[in-house]
Amino acid sequence: MILKNMLEDVRKHHGHVQKYELIKMLNRAQEEFAEETECIEKTFTVSTIAGTRYYGLSGSATNEFDHDIITIKRVDLENEPIPKFVGWPPTIDTDA
Repeated sequence: MILKNMLEDVRKHHGHVQKYELIKMLNRAQEEFAEETECIEKTFTVSTIAGTRYYGLSGSATNEFDHDIITIKRVDLENEPIPKFVGWPPTIDTDA
């Protein structure tokens, strides 16, 4: 369904609402749907640096991340999956 069709359908029941308000509401609903269903997935590659523990994953770090990250489902290192952890790693490295 394209935007024009959605606007026509919504206007049948809410004819008093301005077009720009309807578009804003439809965009917000689309974002909420995508977030709740996790229907959009993307794969990213990050170069690692020896001795670096934490890496930023926001758009400010690199242009590759063009959307907010909602969930990280999997992390691989050298083509091997890293098991998920619960909580935060210790602040002091024990393997130094």
